[in-house]
Amino acid sequence: QESRFQSEIPEVFADLISAYAADCLRPHFVNVPGTVPASGNPDCLVVGFSINHQANNNQLLNTCNAALVHGGIFLGWTETYQTRKASLKNRYAKLIFPVAYAWDAIWHRFLPKVPILGAAHDWAFGSEQRLMSKVEMIGRLYAAGFELLAEKIIGGKQYFVAQKTTAAIQAE
Repeated sequence: QESRFQSEIPEVFADLISAYAADCLRPHFVNVPGTVPASGNPDCLVVGFSINHQANNNQLLNTCNAALVHGGIFLGWTETYQTRKASLKNRYAKLIFPVAYAWDAIWHRFLPKVPILGAAHDWAFGSEQRLMSKVEMIGRLYAAGFELLAEKIIGGKQYFVAQKTTAAIQAE
């Protein structure tokens, strides 16, 4: 039996919701950056855009934490180094892959972390091409007051289910 909430969200979240958030009474789905509810205290929050494609993903996670009730469920996704590498491997021929991967790693992993070059990267791409490791994603979730319940790679994206356990540890 499908709830109203499950019919409003992308199909890819369906199994995660049925396993971890089937009993949500006040769910909220966010598909546009900057529209996380400031109030209303949903008990389940699904973010349909990548958290690492935000200029300040710590602020996004802190806002999600503030919006949820204690014990609330947070579902989202990110593109990690691992999922990007797999995507590039599928996209390029075996001989071209090492060159494409090296270019992608330099351009989207290393340059954004260098202060002046990072500003140039943001100017050229915005924050849409930022990557983070799986460990960094988990660390940011914990710093924002969430505990990771589950994670799953679906369609080249790292999906996660987290539960709010405390207020955000860091404020940005």
